[in-house]
Amino acid sequence: MMTSPSRRRLPTIAVATLLALVGGLSGAGCYGPSIQDGTLSCASGDRCPHGFTCRTEVHLCYRKAADAAAAETMLDSGTDAGAERASDSGQERGPDASPDTAPDVAPDVAPDMAPDMAPDIAPDMAPDVAPDSGGGARGLGSSCDADSQCASGACADGVCCQSACTGRCEACNLQGSPGSCLAVAAGLASPNGHPACPTDPVETCMRDGTCDGNRGCRLRRAGTACGSASCSGGTTTPAPKCDGLGACQPSVPRACAPYACNGNVGCFDSGTTPSQCQAPNACVSGSCGLKSNGAGCAQSSECASNHCVDAVCCNETCTEKCKACDVGTSPGTCTQVTSGPPHGARSPCAGSGSGGTCGGSCSAASPTDCTYPGSDVTCLPASCSGATFTARTGCTGAGSCATAAPMSCGDFTCNAGGTSCLSACTADNQCASAARPYCDGGACVSGRSNGARCGSAGECASHQCVDGFCCNGACQLPCQACDVANHAGTCWPVANGAPYGGRAACGGAGDCAGYCNNLSSGQCFYPDSRTSCACPNGVVNGTCNSMGHCQTVATICL
Repeated sequence: MMTSPSRRRLPTIAVATLLALVGGLSGAGCYGPSIQDGTLSCASGDRCPHGFTCRTEVHLCYRKAADAAAAETMLDSGTDAGAERASDSGQERGPDASPDTAPDVAPDVAPDMAPDMAPDIAPDMAPDVAPDSGGGARGLGSSCDADSQCASGACADGVCCQSACTGRCEACNLQGSPGSCLAVAAGLASPNGHPACPTDPVETCMRDGTCDGNRGCRLRRAGTACGSASCSGGTTTPAPKCDGLGACQPSVPRACAPYACNGNVGCFDSGTTPSQCQAPNACVSGSCGLKSNGAGCAQSSECASNHCVDAVCCNETCTEKCKACDVGTSPGTCTQVTSGPPHGARSPCAGSGSGGTCGGSCSAASPTDCTYPGSDVTCLPASCSGATFTARTGCTGAGSCATAAPMSCGDFTCNAGGTSCLSACTADNQCASAARPYCDGGACVSGRSNGARCGSAGECASHQCVDGFCCNGACQLPCQACDVANHAGTCWPVANGAPYGGRAACGGAGDCAGYCNNLSSGQCFYPDSRTSCACPNGVVNGTCNSMGHCQTVATICL
């Protein structure tokens, strides 16, 4: 299941979440996390806790007294990559990315988990796609080739979509949600037909060519080597590693003792010849002596501390879920993991294997527990199909997406965008109830009111459809109709002219023929004796007899 913007695996904890946690825990007097410069991302509105200020260039919180120096260190890290990171983080994420999410890009789960992380873009979505309903009226998720085929007016990624969905790292045909424009899961490439994510040189720790799960391009994951290791004079300097924020962090040199350098790339970790050991250590039983903290190991017996954790000799047992002994530039010291999944053989956070928006990750909030997005993070947007609406759902705070029960739209259908129910109708096809199938004045009714247009008597509450309007009567008199201007819906006398609408014509002939004059309450009007007329024989003239005929004084035309 995919969603709108995600905050899984944040390298820094969001302010709102931290404040809520601190408030709840401080009341119990049991825990109070220490906030360090640059370990906390700004909340919406560029807000930070008391005593801290938000640096908008990197969107991180720093103590007010150290603000200028800290920001300068973050942005000017000694290479041109700092300025590039500041500009690229906005340019490459696109207009849809939230401004407070760019610095929060987090390392993804291990590469071998990618197939399980998120629903793939489905090439065969037939079971999930609603059947086509005809050109120009296809519903969300229906297959399409052009915008004009969709009721929403948008055809994206081969399906009718709620929006144009043309941005980077988003798609409208994700499995399980066809028709909804959602972000592609972190670690996947931007879909075909959408702008691709560039692949920057690994030494810059910038973009790795895949999506970050929030419609942006992912930075190199924390722990990715961005340089080469070296060893000289019995001291090794491990390869520098990316910090997950677009910076290459230098590593801390350490002594190889009791071992010697293995060429110029690292230390020996076992000894079979004297040259592999530093004097005065001798090679005995394949070892130059117990290893110091930070040295590679396979079992605890190799270490002077008797703790082999995360494949290095460690200063303590370091078993907490969100602690590790191979963190950053300080291997050998048990350190809190502030972003990404738990290290080593520790159990993963709930939901992290599915690639969903609600998956948990380690954060600065707790060394023992994973941090999970709450209900403020949308994992499934609101949707509407036919006449059924499903509300937007948020994360549960336990690694899963909440379930919303579908609801009926009542008398109306869904809107064209498939995002909500209509609240009024403009056409009959927007009425969903068989008991109220007609749209009348914005409402769905069982029968239209008088004056509404109609095609049959069954559409009208009066069961009278006359002259194309629901009418208060049958209007059978020759000079009345139900479509008279300003009187539609009421049988009304017709103005000057002849009967129409299938009604019988007025009788009579010549100057004495009947006609409608809006004065006879629906009957034909016939000229009387005040109207002269010519008798058919043309010999004498007469006058009209109010019945449609011409007569002389003797009522006979000579």
